[in-house]
Amino acid sequence: DSSTIGEGPKTFNPFTSTDATSSTMADIMYDGLFTSNPMTGEVTPKLAKSVEIRGNSYKIRLRKGIKWSDGQPITADDVIFTWRDIIFAGLGNTSTRDAMMISGELPKLRKIDDYTVEFTIKQQFAPFLRMLSAPIAPKHYFAKDKDWQKNFDRFLATNTDPKTIVTSGAYRLREYIPAQRGVFVKNPDYYMINKDGKKLPYIDKLVYLIVGDINNQILKFEANELDEISLKGGDVARYKAKENKSNYVIYNLGADNGTMFIAINLNDRKNKQTGKYYVSPKKQRWFSDVNFRRAIDYAIDRKSMVQNIANGMATPLYTAESPNGIYYNENLKGHPRDINKAKSLLKESGFNR
Repeated sequence: DSSTIGEGPKTFNPFTSTDATSSTMADIMYDGLFTSNPMTGEVTPKLAKSVEIRGNSYKIRLRKGIKWSDGQPITADDVIFTWRDIIFAGLGNTSTRDAMMISGELPKLRKIDDYTVEFTIKQQFAPFLRMLSAPIAPKHYFAKDKDWQKNFDRFLATNTDPKTIVTSGAYRLREYIPAQRGVFVKNPDYYMINKDGKKLPYIDKLVYLIVGDINNQILKFEANELDEISLKGGDVARYKAKENKSNYVIYNLGADNGTMFIAINLNDRKNKQTGKYYVSPKKQRWFSDVNFRRAIDYAIDRKSMVQNIANGMATPLYTAESPNGIYYNENLKGHPRDINKAKSLLKESGFNR
């Protein structure tokens, strides 16, 4: 048993999800053409068997013989439908479409045969294959109703009967009880195997308890209702002291792949309904000033935060990439807190107390 913080999923539709819990549950039910190897960062095929790249053309061959959970074959028609009629058409969450807008143009698609599709992009775009990790939808299921596009945002709502959901991923939904739990069982027809030829996944059942907040999560773990939790740095010492007399083991997996950061709102647009700016013009001037942002950077006491908040179980960070990331730049050592430097930067741009 695992857990999720918050109120639970808002949808099981991977194309309309805008929250982490919904995306986590949808992602284990729907595979994409490619995925990223978590150890090396290399792009590896998933529903795709191979890719042939010639200039700006990507010819992708699908695995033959793989099926949707209702027995229908996964074909090029599903790929074309997903990218042309859902993502590029702007249905659901448009973030993938926006990221695929290369020099002002979306990729062109062409079906070559039942198991081969071709994407052509305007110019070379390094993340392109990674973007093809987006899930593929079963056309015969998503577009089974005449008005499927109008009803798309409500499709695969959390009250959908799990038995009717057509999927391709490692797990299928067996049960969902709002604000309590989601139960997933492994897909017996999943196409992936390990190097010894054993069918994946290894785990037969996943249970996500919906715990509300971190305090509830800890209480459920201590009551043996959860098999695992991720500890915050500030909680490690408490659990370490009781480990020898407990039924749990603490594993230090190294740096997390997440980061704690401040985001500054640079939005200079108006709300169309109210006519008011999302961020006041005065604050827009502050936030767009590079010295203002640099002053914030110099005012942050990263080392004290590591010691006082995380009990030393963290690392000061001076880049957007976690030290656990394969693209982390170890040469970016950053700088200590310097209030005088922060004040001089603010003064340089005309800010006064």
